[in-house]
Amino acid sequence: IVDEAGDVGYVDEGSYRVLSVRRAAYPYYNYTYEAAFVNDSTNDLYNVVVRVTSATSDPVVTADDTLFFAYVPAGGSAVSDDVFVLQHNRRLPLDLSALSWEILSYDE
Repeated sequence: IVDEAGDVGYVDEGSYRVLSVRRAAYPYYNYTYEAAFVNDSTNDLYNVVVRVTSATSDPVVTADDTLFFAYVPAGGSAVSDDVFVLQHNRRLPLDLSALSWEILSYDE
């Protein structure tokens, strides 16, 4: 992920962890996830906020589309302090590679 200030890190796609699955309206289900942010910089990062979007119509990112990380050490990683939610048609394969992340803000 690159923002205007430079390359500081990324959300690790391998870290997605499902916390809950709830039925919305058949065949749609809401999946609640947490994820980890990897800090590639040499500075500790604070108050990292990232936003997820989907390049496809399934899964759909709900209104809960941001993750917050209070502290991510230099060269380390941290699990999100909150969650993001996807709505998915369970008749289709779930393709999480359609997700992309944007760093909205952070402090050093």
